[in-house]
This record gives sequence, structure tokens and C-alpha cells, in this order.
Amino acid sequence: MHEKKRIAVFGAGGIGGVVGGMLSKDGHDVTLIDTWHEHITEIQKNGLEVTNQDEVHNCKPNAIHLNMLQETKEKFKQRKISNVFFILSLLKCINLLKKYFLS
Repeated sequence: MHEKKRIAVFGAGGIGGVVGGMLSKDGHDVTLIDTWHEHITEIQKNGLEVTNQDEVHNCKPNAIHLNMLQETKEKFKQRKISNVFFILSLLKCINLLKKYFLS
């Protein structure tokens, strides 16, 4: 048996949605954090459907908009993340910064 963790996943798209959805299905306390209000609202209402080659998984992770992150009272456990996820997160942050500050 594994230890249940409180996990934040930045980005609720193709990669973050699958990873976060499956972790929540496995019993972890997962919160997806994204910038798309419509996407977050849909996940909050209907959950997240993750489809693989064999089956469809109906997952119920928590989902919040990036603006709501500062209101979160409970802290997430900090862990070292893999280089791939770090690079993907960094690229998304850079794109957000360009969108809000350079356009």
C-alpha cells in the first residue's frame, strides 16, 4: 500500500489531466490548477474522463483556477519533480508571462 498524498498539478490539459486524474482515481488528494475557467468549471461539475487503450476512467480530482491558488489554506507537499515536468511547467509559465506582460 502507498502513502496518500496531497498533490497539485499545474495544467489540466492532456498531460496534467491524465496524470492528475489517475492519481485521484488511485485515492490521492489531487488538485488540478489551470488558467481556463471553462475547463475548471467542467471538471468541477462533471469530473474528468480519462481514456486509455483498455477502458474509460471517471475521475473526480479537485480543480481550481490559478487565481484561486492564493486562497488555498492547506499546503501541498513539496517534492522534487522530474526534469520533463519541470520543463513543461516552465514553458507554460513563460507562455503565460508573455501573454499577460508582453502583449
